[in-house]
Amino acid sequence: MEPGLQIGQFIQIAKQGFGDSANSYPHAMVWFNDYLYVGTTRHVLVLVYKRSEEFKSWQSFPVRCPQDVHRVFDTRGQIWRYHFQTEKWEKVLTSPMVIGKNGEKLPAYQGFRNMIVFQGKSDKNPCIYAHTWSPKDGIGPLLLRSTDGIHFEQLEIKGFVGTFSTFRPLVSFKGKLFTSPSGKTEGASKISIVLENDDPIKKAWKQVNEPDFGEPHNLSISELGVFNDHLYAGTVNPEGFQLWKTDVEGKPPYKWKKVLDKGAGRGSLNEVVASMCAFGDALYIGTAISNGGYDLEYSIGPAPSELIRVYPDDSWELIVGDGRIINGELKMPLSGFGPGFDNPFNTYFWRLCVHEGWLYLGTFNCTVMVPYPSREKWSKEKQEMFDKDRMEQLIDKHGGFELWRSRDGVFWIPVTRNGFGNFYNYGVRTLISTPYGLIVGAANPFGPDIAVERASGWVYEPNPKGGLEIWVGSENFHKKNTHISNKLLSCDDKIEFCKKIIEEYYQKSKFREIGYWRENIESSKQACENLLEELLSFLPDKKGNILDLGCGYGGSTEYLLKYYSPENISGICFEKEEIDIAKESLSGIKFIRALIPRIKKPDNYFDTVINIEKLSKYSWSLKWIEEVFRVLKPGGYFLCSEILSNNSKSPWRKNKTPITTIEEFKNFLFDVGFEKVNIFDITISWKFFYKNVSLFLWEKLLRNEIDQDMMEEIQDILYGDYMPVCSYLICVIRKTDKF
Repeated sequence: MEPGLQIGQFIQIAKQGFGDSANSYPHAMVWFNDYLYVGTTRHVLVLVYKRSEEFKSWQSFPVRCPQDVHRVFDTRGQIWRYHFQTEKWEKVLTSPMVIGKNGEKLPAYQGFRNMIVFQGKSDKNPCIYAHTWSPKDGIGPLLLRSTDGIHFEQLEIKGFVGTFSTFRPLVSFKGKLFTSPSGKTEGASKISIVLENDDPIKKAWKQVNEPDFGEPHNLSISELGVFNDHLYAGTVNPEGFQLWKTDVEGKPPYKWKKVLDKGAGRGSLNEVVASMCAFGDALYIGTAISNGGYDLEYSIGPAPSELIRVYPDDSWELIVGDGRIINGELKMPLSGFGPGFDNPFNTYFWRLCVHEGWLYLGTFNCTVMVPYPSREKWSKEKQEMFDKDRMEQLIDKHGGFELWRSRDGVFWIPVTRNGFGNFYNYGVRTLISTPYGLIVGAANPFGPDIAVERASGWVYEPNPKGGLEIWVGSENFHKKNTHISNKLLSCDDKIEFCKKIIEEYYQKSKFREIGYWRENIESSKQACENLLEELLSFLPDKKGNILDLGCGYGGSTEYLLKYYSPENISGICFEKEEIDIAKESLSGIKFIRALIPRIKKPDNYFDTVINIEKLSKYSWSLKWIEEVFRVLKPGGYFLCSEILSNNSKSPWRKNKTPITTIEEFKNFLFDVGFEKVNIFDITISWKFFYKNVSLFLWEKLLRNEIDQDMMEEIQDILYGDYMPVCSYLICVIRKTDKF
């Protein structure tokens, strides 16, 4: 028996949606002819947004949602494949465009809901069969077939009448394919039917059950599974899911038996069968509530998921969930875990899979969605519980899907509880076992842009962590040693050595600042980028000429290229070493070196001047601010982050009237001539930075990569001139519109 996979034995083989973060969900996945195949669905959150009016009342939706999504975005579903020997991905299919029911061009399919390897009666060899997901006004769902994994033909789904956008489950049993329709389109009724076909190329599909199993509250069939020589069907039911089984013998419609009702006694909180998997001598069932754990249409939830196992004789046990009495029998969770593995945000037990003798379970975790709904109707206690700072802590600590494993179905061990370190990975959408390891397909629809709450309000910014991810876990993988080479210890020049350590700390970027830290910030580089986004978010538009005053090595200047053309950016460096590096790496931008406060531009020249902490180090800083006022246009912005300190070297203390408080700094700016001054105290960022640097250097010290003297010297270079810090501020200062 293999020991089971641990977090260090997983490696990432795809990120950011294969380089296109519009690829949100790896909805479909199979292993075929030594390739891993992944079918994607694109812009999933936009599609979700269009299904409910509720989302329009949110204070901000996580992603941009244009009215005509298919015209603005590329929503064509894709299929990719991966070859482990060459370690290369290849896109083998993109949906064609067709004329939809509304007379406009639409993708034939915006995604794939399922994929399977199956050999029908007319197939010479096993083939890939894949269900497509049609846009609402599209041509309807298709069944695609491929004999070689490269060329896909479209098969018409014959023998079925209905207006549905897709088919959800897809399983093989006794030489037949079984599926069920899902995703009603406008005017369609909800219906729970199972269809079968042993020759999809030539034959029509047959219905093999009574509609809704004769139970009017069954809305659809969410999952099919095979166990103990029976086909099992799990329903969506607002009174609690139902579980049915049949031996698929005789002529259809087959004889079905109800195994579970009313959500196994939990009622509506077990609305959906989300996953099924045979393991050992039982069938394991993961539950859910529709719509991410909160069914708005039927006002169910929110509530976390349960795990149940069913035996061949139809008896069952509660593994994870709420204890209860059913027909006089006490059902307690055998694992000791309450719903969601004691995490209230695990609202789907989304996928189950057996790999090398272990049962793996992947969740959907809705934590990352918490900041977006409007909180006006929330109770005062709930609003206080989910204030901005606490919300960020919640997401940082509890965001991201969870992956668990068990060898006996009772004792469960977590593999990851934070989406492999990315809280935007909110769900395990696909989970399959292959000869190369366990494949985890992470759903991540938070791209290309994401809504970010800045001090100026909600803005959409590119999200480098958005888009689906694919991970593979294997006993053959081990964490790579990423520590700095001991060869650095032979460096003769201590200053150069310290600079290399600092460069490593900033991930080889040109930043050397504190930055704007939050709970979810993982590195100083990311904190510096976040600071710039925060400051730039106050600009009504990012146009005209901008000056980066005290630009250092050019980290902030390089970031400005995200919004400005090089010819509109100017930079002033205070040190010769800095300007040499900045000029070498950022061609097309005009840099000058200056210590004496003189900007070689006429009055009222710049639309914006930005400074990131540099004025907090130089003795001429007060005069520099007066010079900034001169060159700013009326109505122009001075954006800066500043450190107020009690250190004798602080330029703010060398003034006739020392500046150590926010009020004193604000008064100084008024004296210069600025009339509109907004200052935000983000001193907590300094504390995060100080802690992060300390942990980084202590790790180096414990590994004997630096000694105590080196650690103190690096600390002095990074923040020695600032200690003790009084306040860390971001300032949005505007020159009056009048001359």
